[in-house]
Amino acid sequence: MKIRALLFWIPLILTSAACRKEPPPPPAQTPAAAAGLEVKNRLGEGMEFPRVTVADHLGNRYELRALLSKSRNILLLLDASCPACAEEAQKIQKFGLMNPKLNILGVSADSLSAVLAFKKRHALSFPILFDFERKLVPDYRYVSFPTLVLVGADKRILKLYEGEIPPSEAGPLLQMLTGN
Repeated sequence: MKIRALLFWIPLILTSAACRKEPPPPPAQTPAAAAGLEVKNRLGEGMEFPRVTVADHLGNRYELRALLSKSRNILLLLDASCPACAEEAQKIQKFGLMNPKLNILGVSADSLSAVLAFKKRHALSFPILFDFERKLVPDYRYVSFPTLVLVGADKRILKLYEGEIPPSEAGPLLQMLTGN
């Protein structure tokens, strides 16, 4: 009986562990931080999306905010080795195909070859951009993948999900995205 329980739980634990990254090292202690004057960078609902430079697969650089051009933008922060990221990416792509007014972008800090293989393996058509400077993950303390960020036309964060979207949130999320 104990062996069966272990056989059930071990794959679940390994799968969820594959989607976690080690937390980034703490930032260097500055005098302002020591005085308690600095606040951690952390994305949150209602905040303006930060200015971060990303690149496409050809190496062309873009300010990510400039690419968030529609009234509803879905930004998926992903890790190419994460099974949950693949599932969420496929769900988001299907939803995007039914709602062409949405702007869907992926962002990864993985290598070019890993991301291109991920896109091909999962037949993803939306662009996945590269955070080569590794600004989004370490600067904004994201260690859980996938992270889904919904951004409005005013570049403010409407909703943020770390990890898979809970089924109970799917309906309200769809309403928020479609405006219905």
